Amino acid sequence: MTEKTPHIDDYVHDDYAQIERKYIPDSDARDLLNDTFTDNRTRITQLQLSHTSEPYNLCMRKHTPEGKPPDFRVEIKNVGMMSEDGWRRMQIPADIDRELFEQYEDQDVPVVKKWRAYPLDNRDVHIDFFDNGHVHAKSRNPKSWTQFIRSYDLSENFADITGNPLSSSEWYAHNDYKRSHGGREILAPRTNPSVDHAISEIHAWRSIHNEKPIIQVSGRSGSGKTYFAHLIKQELSNGSNPLQAIVLSTDEYNRGRTELYKRGGGTWHNYDADEVWDTLEFGHDMQRLRSGESIPKIYFNYDTEEREIVGTINPDEYDVIVYEGVKSHSPDLHGLADLTYEVPTPLATSLGRRIVRDLMTRPRFADPKANLTYYLTYAEPEYSRLYLPSSS
Repeated sequence: MTEKTPHIDDYVHDDYAQIERKYIPDSDARDLLNDTFTDNRTRITQLQLSHTSEPYNLCMRKHTPEGKPPDFRVEIKNVGMMSEDGWRRMQIPADIDRELFEQYEDQDVPVVKKWRAYPLDNRDVHIDFFDNGHVHAKSRNPKSWTQFIRSYDLSENFADITGNPLSSSEWYAHNDYKRSHGGREILAPRTNPSVDHAISEIHAWRSIHNEKPIIQVSGRSGSGKTYFAHLIKQELSNGSNPLQAIVLSTDEYNRGRTELYKRGGGTWHNYDADEVWDTLEFGHDMQRLRSGESIPKIYFNYDTEEREIVGTINPDEYDVIVYEGVKSHSPDLHGLADLTYEVPTPLATSLGRRIVRDLMTRPRFADPKANLTYYLTYAEPEYSRLYLPSSS
C-alpha cells in the first residue's frame, strides 16, 4: 500500500516538462560518429539510484569535460508518456557537490559510463557513446535534429526508439550490474504490507491481550506510511467486529523553530536529525494513553513552525493506537509497539512523490530542486541510519 493519488506518478508540471526523442544509428552512421566526435567530449559517470520498475528514475552524474574539472548533478524524472512531439515527462535537475556524489558512489549501486558529444552549439542534440558499445542520439528540438542529420548527411541512418525502456541508461546500468554480479538484482522494490493481514493480526492480538494494542507504521518520507496508517483505521471500523482507532504521528512532536534555533546557535539545517523531535515525550504519551490516561493533542503548525496543544485525547474513545511518522522507528520507541509494519517504498518513488505532492498541493511554496538535494543530503542518510544499518 503506497501513497498514490490518481495520476500522481504521471503528473508533469509545465516548469519541469521535458520532451525528447531518442535514436540509434545504423553501422555506417555509428562509424562516422565515432570517427567525428573524438574531441571536446564530456566523460559521464552515472550512478543509478532507482530500479527500472519504479515510476521515477533517480540518478547522480559526474560530468568531466575534456581538460576541465568535473561538475556533479542529480536528476529525477518520472516515467512519462508518448506525446505528439516525443516522450514527455517531468525532469528535475539540481547541482550537487563532490562530497554528496561520492557518498552515494561508495554504496553498492548500478553504474553506467559513457562519453557525450554535442554536435550543435545549442546543445539541443547530444550523442552518447556508452562503454558497452551502444551509441544513442537524443534530440529536444525537431528543428535542431533536422539540422544535425542534414549537416552530416545522415537523414536515412537513424531509427527512432523513443520510449523503448531497454534503451535507457537506467536499463544499461542495471543490466551491466546483473551481468557482473551473477544475475543478482539490486534496488528492486520490496512487497508492501497487506492491510487485510494487518487487520487480522490486530484482531488476533486483541483476542489474547487485555489492553489497547499499539501499532507502528514506518517508512521513508513520501512512502505512503500515513496513508497506510489511516487505511488501517478505516478498515478496523468496518466489519462484524468494528474497532475505533486513533492515528498519531511523531511528526507532531517537532520541538519547533525557537527551540531548534536555540540549539543550533541561530540556525538549523538538518530537519531529519533525531533531536528535531521529542520522541521520548511521544513514547511516554503513548504509554499513558494505553494505560487509560488522557494526553494533550499536539499539532505542529507548519506556518509558525511551532508546536501547539489543540485539545485533549480521551483514551476511552479508542480501541487501537496507531502511530506513524518520520521517526516512528526511533530507538527511543523500540519496544513500544505490539505490531509493526514498514511501507518499504524505495528512495526514488518516495522522493518523486514527495516532490509532486508539494507541486500539486502547495505550488507557491514548492521548491523541487531544494527538495531533491535536501532529501539526498539529510533525509535519506537519516532514514538509512535507522532502517538500513548495513548500508553505512
